Amino acid sequence: MTETPLVILNAQRPGPATGLPTRTGQADLLFSIHASQDDFPRFVFAPGTPVETYETMKRAFHLSEKYQVPAILLLDQFLADFRMTEVNTLTVDPEIERFYAQNNSGDDDNPYLRYAPAQDGVSPQRLPCSGPGLVRITGNEHDPEGHISENAANRIAMTQKRAAKLPAMIKEMAPPILVNPTAPVFLVGWGSTKGNILEAVERLNAQGIEVGAAVFKDMWPMDRQVVEKALTGKQLIMVEQNASGQLGRLLAQEARISAFDTILKYDGRPFFPDYIVQKAKELVK
Repeated sequence: MTETPLVILNAQRPGPATGLPTRTGQADLLFSIHASQDDFPRFVFAPGTPVETYETMKRAFHLSEKYQVPAILLLDQFLADFRMTEVNTLTVDPEIERFYAQNNSGDDDNPYLRYAPAQDGVSPQRLPCSGPGLVRITGNEHDPEGHISENAANRIAMTQKRAAKLPAMIKEMAPPILVNPTAPVFLVGWGSTKGNILEAVERLNAQGIEVGAAVFKDMWPMDRQVVEKALTGKQLIMVEQNASGQLGRLLAQEARISAFDTILKYDGRPFFPDYIVQKAKELVK
């Protein structure tokens, strides 16, 4: 409601409640996308490696500030704790783009409108105590100046203003990583399962079983057209560490693509390539 930039890190483990506190899982995807008592836009990312996590964290802060929305990073206990060797590509950006209003100081005759109507949904934001303009922020619905308001027309306008951010947010999302894109069967996963899925694809192809892969890192909002183009016409086998195939359900809901089958693991232990290869060979005839 306050349209305050915020980055949230969720290192998933099996639940409900404390569940398996030292084990790993991927069961918070739909929760992270839908958790709310009402609608508001947000970003959800799921990096697959430590280097991807570093780069995605930078993007999360940038996009959260740019669109004034929460950005949620879905890690898991395995990614948070394991060790691996990667080529060091970590860089510090020489300049950081800022998104605070510079020319909206406000005064008694021309007050600062924190929630001013905007075609792209992003109103001018300035830091409190950085000038003479009064910054009003409330968790209640509010008018453009920040005063609490239950006016029906204002409520509709503010809801539409927040939703107007989505088209530009969708354009920020990267497509899934595709491996062997001409294969008739895809193993589809997200987050830290990336490395195991790609190795399983390599092993299956070496054994004469033609499969490809689609691994998601940018989860939400979903670019339906990009996903449809990448996955339509493929037999999809969802590889997920949850009991309900949550990405598969999301693809069916958003892109009207149904999975052929699933390889699910929810015992708190990570996937290994051998396990994925074994299960895939049982499904791909």
